[in-house]
Amino acid sequence: MADYEEIWRSVVPEKPPMVNATQPQLDIECIALQWQGDCDGMGQQPKVRRGLVVRVGKYCQGFIRDGDNIAVIREEWDDQAFLWKTEVKIGNMEMPILAATKYRPLQNNDNWYIYYNIFLNEACHDRLLEQTEKLFIVAAIRAEFSAWSSAFRKAAGSIILRFFVGDAICFSYTLQQRRITGSARTAHFYRNRNTSLDPLVLNEDDYGANGSAPVSFTLSGSVRPVARSLCMEPIHMAEAEVANPLYRIYIEMFPGGKVDKMVSTLNLGGAAMRRIIIDSLPLHARTSFVSLLCLVKQRVLPVKAVKGPSVVDWKRMPPAVCITIKVPRSALQVFTKNDPLAIGAVPVHGMMRDSSLMGWQNFYSVVQLSFGGLSTSGTRFSDTFQINISEDSNTWHGDSPLFVSFMVPSWSLLLEPQAALVGFCIKTTSITAGKFAKKLGLEMTVIQTPLGDSDHVYITKNLPNQTGTIIVPGFAQDMFANPDSDYSGVKTKITASIDPSTCRVATLTARLDIVRMSSSLPS
Repeated sequence: MADYEEIWRSVVPEKPPMVNATQPQLDIECIALQWQGDCDGMGQQPKVRRGLVVRVGKYCQGFIRDGDNIAVIREEWDDQAFLWKTEVKIGNMEMPILAATKYRPLQNNDNWYIYYNIFLNEACHDRLLEQTEKLFIVAAIRAEFSAWSSAFRKAAGSIILRFFVGDAICFSYTLQQRRITGSARTAHFYRNRNTSLDPLVLNEDDYGANGSAPVSFTLSGSVRPVARSLCMEPIHMAEAEVANPLYRIYIEMFPGGKVDKMVSTLNLGGAAMRRIIIDSLPLHARTSFVSLLCLVKQRVLPVKAVKGPSVVDWKRMPPAVCITIKVPRSALQVFTKNDPLAIGAVPVHGMMRDSSLMGWQNFYSVVQLSFGGLSTSGTRFSDTFQINISEDSNTWHGDSPLFVSFMVPSWSLLLEPQAALVGFCIKTTSITAGKFAKKLGLEMTVIQTPLGDSDHVYITKNLPNQTGTIIVPGFAQDMFANPDSDYSGVKTKITASIDPSTCRVATLTARLDIVRMSSSLPS
């Protein structure tokens, strides 16, 4: 090594002048940023991953090493040019120089954190600390995922991975049906809602007669006390007390149905407009609400089924039937003639109304859409009548008609068996109205035709390509505790009351009725 001589120059560490009075971030006197590289993503720690950026007044210097790679940089404030200038730079690795010289927020993937700092501006200090806290959170998440990955690799030999491609909610209902029945491999859902007619059937090897694949899974998180009560003991409540909370839940799940409220906030802008956009797109399915009703029916009060007359000439008609409407390609130009990106996601529903257009009207939000060719079997207006749709993989880009299927209560068909109108409509929201109302009218009906139109309307017992009705399984009995089984001489009763102003449980009262003494009772 050659001899060398060090020459030091002593200067006062003055901070640079304010470039802009609106930028208090330049009011930094001294700061040190330190970097410690995280693991390489495979659970292994690299050899050396360290770095340090130090700024004192008008001078800033950084050094970083990542294994065998080394980088150095030094910047100095130029009073005449009124900016930071790079005096020395070796290597190409990036360092947070802007965070030290101009207080630009640290990026989440930098792995840099504040080691030491002195500020003349307290607000700037707080802002930088806030950014650093976010870095610590990201680092903790990475460390936790790295630990999980290492544990997963160690247990790889004893883990079975099963994959499902389709709608997660439909898959959950199917697993629940398997858990309740012990043998069923389908709940007659489709693999994908709205986009496919492929029935969802569980694998024979895993869920057949000899299958042992799991049907329930443990999720992290807390459970509210009321939910625990529903799963432990039946709750006795008045019908009026049950109806109000259920209605509130329905409105929260499907806020887009309150068109009057949405229209009243059209001119508010800002947060109100963002709320309208969110409410315009459904985030929940009606089947989820039906599943909640199944739980209420099991654990609170029975939900009375609606009884109605049957359609003329249909013997022993089921309580609900499927209506499938054939939509010609010409009726779909409101979609196909426009830019798909400009249209975006469009909520749709089925419709049925009286022929006078002045009376009753019902909407059905759970619809199944498919393109293809249709074939039928059996006799119309009987349990044997079925339709099968051979799907067209070109969907919107092909020439096949669109088939819209939805379930309706059977009694509604008797109101006007031939003349009642059924249709396929776009759901009215503040967003869709602005895009389609001028072309389709205020009701935004894509197609509308009488029930008696046998060329475009098909009424069947089941949905297309299905052999049974969709099952919303509710909850298995083994999910509920049965404390009375251990003590036959004791009867347990839990009574709940709800505050009508808040729709929250006000009291839970438990009562034990000892009808006879038993040696099995605890002392």
